Amino acid sequence: MRAARSKKDLRQAQEILDTDHYGLERVKDRILEYLAVQSRVNKIKGPILCLVGPPGVGKTSLGQSIAKSHRA
Repeated sequence: MRAARSKKDLRQAQEILDTDHYGLERVKDRILEYLAVQSRVNKIKGPILCLVGPPGVGKTSLGQSIAKSHRA
């Protein structure tokens, strides 16, 4: 049951990332990989994901999409 929910959550996160962001395939794949590991391990109370890059590359909007996928 938990694995099925985890797969559903990851699919939903992927749909949100694909809808909100064109391209950035490597970045989106890495975020989904991180979310998959976090759903399996689930040991960290407040997991941290650091997005690094120059201004205007989409760090904030990626963070908002990740938050949206967890609220949905």
